[in-house]
Amino acid sequence: MLLVFLAPPLLVLTGALHAASTTTLLIAGAAWLFMGAAYLPTLRYYGQPGALTLSLPLAALLYMGMTLDSARRHWWGSGSRWKGRDYGRHHAPV
Repeated sequence: MLLVFLAPPLLVLTGALHAASTTTLLIAGAAWLFMGAAYLPTLRYYGQPGALTLSLPLAALLYMGMTLDSARRHWWGSGSRWKGRDYGRHHAPV
């Protein structure tokens, strides 16, 4: 997730500030552009503005955080939680 969704925008934004090589900026910019182009049909299908393609890295960051939190909860033995209710951890019969 970091490499695919977050690295291109970070490289473009920070690389421009720190005088990164032109090749790096072009490759990162192309990756960000292609990522947005792949997301654009979904936005159009749901009647959303194309400018929301810029929010895809943020959505990926949030999704990654929720996935890691879910893994942490599983690792520590917590069960599922939904709407303030804790369902406990279910074990399959042995």
